[in-house]
Formats: sequence, structure tokens, C-alpha cells
Amino acid sequence: MNIKDINFKEEVDVVLGKAKELTDTGIKKTDEVIKISRLKLQCIKLDSRIKEKYTKLGKNVYNMVKQDTADSDVIASAVVEIEQLYKQMAALRKRIEEMKRIITCPVCGTKNKFNSEYCTQCAHRLVVTDVAPDGYGYDDDDEMPF
Repeated sequence: MNIKDINFKEEVDVVLGKAKELTDTGIKKTDEVIKISRLKLQCIKLDSRIKEKYTKLGKNVYNMVKQDTADSDVIASAVVEIEQLYKQMAALRKRIEEMKRIITCPVCGTKNKFNSEYCTQCAHRLVVTDVAPDGYGYDDDDEMPF
């Protein structure tokens, strides 16, 4: 084996190593996109359930008015159910933001890059950290119960 063969082999190894790195990065990004898409689909399903609850609440109120009756327990129960669904939606959206490495300004609600020190809209100082928040990422075992 001569020097040219050894140099060529080393260059091929370097190229193959870089190709593997790129492939691994592509696979990781694709996995993240799929997981975020799953969470967005859960948001869509949850939004549909919220609309169904509003429709049911509206029908119940309509029937109460039409029959000149009132059942505050039915209304209160529906409101509690809707509020629970909104909390689940907020948790999903927060998780998506974490996965996208976005931080929401607590003052104006503007979405900022995760490592931003100040809000791009109102200049409020944001909580800055160099590490991803707890629960960053998505596990199939952690799906929301709905």
C-alpha cells in the first residue's frame, strides 16, 4: 500500500463520517417534525371537541329559554368541561412551543426565539436559559388523555 492509497482511504473515511452526521441530523429533524405534527393534530381534535361542547351548551341554553326553565347545574357542568379542554389545549401549545424552542412573552404574548433576552415586541426581559426546559421533546408514552 502506498501513501496515495492511505490518503485516499482517510479522505473517504472523512467524507463517510460527514455523510453519516448529515443523515443523523436529517433523521433527528424529521422525527421532531413528525412529533410536532402529532401534537398539532391533537390540538385540532381538541379544538373540535371544544366546539362540540359549545354547541351542546348552546342547545341546552336554547331549550331552557324555550321551555322557560333554568338548570344552572347543566350550564356550570358544561363550563367546567370546556375550561378543562382549554387547559389541555394550553398544555399542548406550550409543549409545541418548547419543541420549537419558542418562548412566549408573559406581557404581550409575542412568540420569541428561545434564547432571546428581551421580547421583540414590548422589550420585556424574558427568562433566559442556555438549556432546554424540563420536558423538552416528546415521548409517545406522554400522549394527552383525550
